[in-house]
Amino acid sequence: MPENSNTTFVDVILPLPLHQKFTYSVPDDMQGEIQTGCRVVVQFGARKYYTGLVIAIHQNKPQNFKTKPVTTLLDDFPVVNNQQLKLWEWVASYYMCTPGEVMKAALPSGLKLESQSRIVLNEDFTEVEKMSEEEELIYNVLIDKKFISLQEIASSLEKKSAAAIVKKLLAHGAVRVEEKMGKGTAKKTEKIISLNEAYMQPEKFNALADKLTRAPKQLTLLLSYAEAAKFLENGAGELPATQLLKKSGTSSAILRAMVEKGIFNQYEKEVNRIGGENATLMNPH
Repeated sequence: MPENSNTTFVDVILPLPLHQKFTYSVPDDMQGEIQTGCRVVVQFGARKYYTGLVIAIHQNKPQNFKTKPVTTLLDDFPVVNNQQLKLWEWVASYYMCTPGEVMKAALPSGLKLESQSRIVLNEDFTEVEKMSEEEELIYNVLIDKKFISLQEIASSLEKKSAAAIVKKLLAHGAVRVEEKMGKGTAKKTEKIISLNEAYMQPEKFNALADKLTRAPKQLTLLLSYAEAAKFLENGAGELPATQLLKKSGTSSAILRAMVEKGIFNQYEKEVNRIGGENATLMNPH
C-alpha cells in the first residue's frame, strides 16, 4: 500500500525479547477499525508472522524505513485496556525484561498466533456443516495430522498468513492453540550483571568512579555492585540484576544506561540453585 499524508500507522509490540516497538501501516480496508489494545498479525523479517498488540495509532510516517502493512486484524474490540498496558510497562521495567516478553507471558496461548504455533484438533467438535470451504479444508487436514503449525496452514491455503482462518476455527471451537515447546524441561534463567573487563583493575575502577561523581545514581549502582561482588579482591563477580537493583535502590533504567555505555555486561544465565535463596554471588567459571 503506497504511503501518503493520510496513511494511518500503528505501533505494535511483538512477543519477542526486544525493547523497541514496531511501526506498520494500516491498509485501506482496516481504516477506522483498528483500536489500541487489539491484536494484529504482522510480518516480521522475511518470513515470520506474529500476533502483535497495537499500543498506539498515529499518522507519523517513519523517516528511515518503508513500513509493511498490517496483515490481519484479529479483534473487533480491544483485548487489553490502557490500565493493563501500563501494568505491562511497569512489570517490564521492574523485572528488566521487554514488553514483548510480558505480553507473551500475560496473554493466553489461544490469543498468541505465531508462525510456529501448534494448532490442535478438538476431537469432540461435530458442527462441521457451519464451516466455510477453507475452514473445512484445514479441519480435514487436522483429522489426519491431529496438529499443524500456523505456517503449514498458510502454505496449504497459499496465503501469507492463516491467522484469520485459525481465528474462525477457534470461534467454532474446532481447534485450540498450543505454544511450541522444546524437548525436555526448560531451564530457569535470570539476567546477570558483571563488570566490563576494562574496569577490573583498581586504578581503572577508581577512575571510573571519579568520572561518575557527575552521575550520582550511576555511581551508587557501581559502588553497590563492588560491595556485593567484591571484585576488587576476588576477581569480577557475576550478580543477578534484580539483586543489584534492590541493593542499590536504583532503577532498571539506570542499569540499562550503564550497560549501553559498556560499563556493565548483561546476559542470561541458568539459575545456580547451590546455596539456596541466600546465595547471592555467582562466580564466573
